[in-house]
Amino acid sequence: MKLSAGRCSQVSDRPEVTGRVINIQRFSIHDGPGTRTVLFMKGCQMRCAWCANPESQDLRPEVFVDESKCDGCARCQPYRRAFFERPDVALLPDRTAPDSTACRALKRTSEIIALDEVMARLRRDEPFYRLSGGGVTLSGGEAALQPDFCRAVITACREEGLHTAVETAGFASWKNVWLTCGQADLILYDLKMSTDELHVRYTGVSNRRIIRNLEMLLEAGKKVRIRVPVIPGVNDTETESDRLMALIRSTTLGYSNFDGIDLLPYHRYGVHKYRMLGKSYPFETRHNESRPADMAVMKNAALRWMLMTDEDACVPALNQPVHFQERPHRHQISRHPEMPEYQASCKNRFKIINPVHVYL
Repeated sequence: MKLSAGRCSQVSDRPEVTGRVINIQRFSIHDGPGTRTVLFMKGCQMRCAWCANPESQDLRPEVFVDESKCDGCARCQPYRRAFFERPDVALLPDRTAPDSTACRALKRTSEIIALDEVMARLRRDEPFYRLSGGGVTLSGGEAALQPDFCRAVITACREEGLHTAVETAGFASWKNVWLTCGQADLILYDLKMSTDELHVRYTGVSNRRIIRNLEMLLEAGKKVRIRVPVIPGVNDTETESDRLMALIRSTTLGYSNFDGIDLLPYHRYGVHKYRMLGKSYPFETRHNESRPADMAVMKNAALRWMLMTDEDACVPALNQPVHFQERPHRHQISRHPEMPEYQASCKNRFKIINPVHVYL
């Protein structure tokens, strides 16, 4: 972190690099340490049933149609007909997409932005980063789908002394994951489910590559913090929560660069955005759970597998301690009564947080 009060240099000889983002969110406190600015990149290969930002999935430009803001001006009709009648309307060049000032009911879901413009925006909040120990986080969508732009942003931030973090689900080639994350100070790594079958059902993709990329980031010495979205009826059951925490424990065992885990409770704040994209909310069509996520079940599983919370960092020894083989395969872990009592050295390794990344 840059400690001087002087302004960052605004003169750049960097090559022009652009990326497509859906939002640049200032003053975030849930996406890494301190006060941060988060760049939400567009594009994701996963199709999580509960995704709160469906506009982040497709790399192509899209348009929101908000009927509640329609004043009957009819200026949107050519775009509106094309949007609902032709799925490929998103292929229209940006210059022909409707501008939000022309019709209140229509809004672009993303923008193409140059590296220099990103850095100019980030410099506005440098005093807040410096005072809070914050910085810049790249999220998504999936940041690893725009690796060159993300790497350019991180490189520029590092040159100016800004702390950097990347939030990723890890479903990309190792080359792209490393290009995106290799220079970042912190990796916020999403893990959703332990079993491949369940992962395919609710995200559309296998979790094998995700787990392997996590292992490689840990082996490379990158500081990694794991984030778990807690989804009712999906991974908050006794069986799945236990398997997931066992997977995290076995994968991270022995790595001092493992920074702990966060639990992110399920919410429905992004459901209206599916309607504005002319889509149905997948979680409702394939799952009938209406209850909140059972955070206690996931938390208790974390306690059993020695992944402690801040407030419970000094609890007594576990009733059912666990035994681990040296770098075991995740399915080879078993409980064992001879495990030494837990030492309260996991402080600040686990948090329950409630970030809400919904914006219009």
